[in-house]
Amino acid sequence: MFERIGKIKSTMLGIEDHGIMSFSLEFDFGGAGQAFCGYALDDYSEELKRRVGTAGGMDLMIGIIKACGVKKWEDIQGKTMYALYEKEGWGERIIGIKALPFEQGGTFLIKEWQDMWFPEVVKKV
Repeated sequence: MFERIGKIKSTMLGIEDHGIMSFSLEFDFGGAGQAFCGYALDDYSEELKRRVGTAGGMDLMIGIIKACGVKKWEDIQGKTMYALYEKEGWGERIIGIKALPFEQGGTFLIKEWQDMWFPEVVKKV
């Protein structure tokens, strides 16, 4: 696993332009930037004919907040953390985040979250 240290310059928690509840952590790596994003926190309900929040989505938010070592989403902005990648190289997808060794917080890996909430999907990939 490759770690790149960066500052979270902005966050987003809300409904993106396709109507999906999502989040984004925008990292600044000293000139270059990249977002940790792209995961739905809700799902479409055929019964209700609308999108509804999911337990998996809430668990994802809890994992990020805990990894950042904060108590609320608004306190994530400005945190310096590691962005985690499967391998070194620009253009690789961020697969998790990790607190600095001298900071409160921990590690959040999207694969661990996916394995817990979507094991049937992960096995197919």
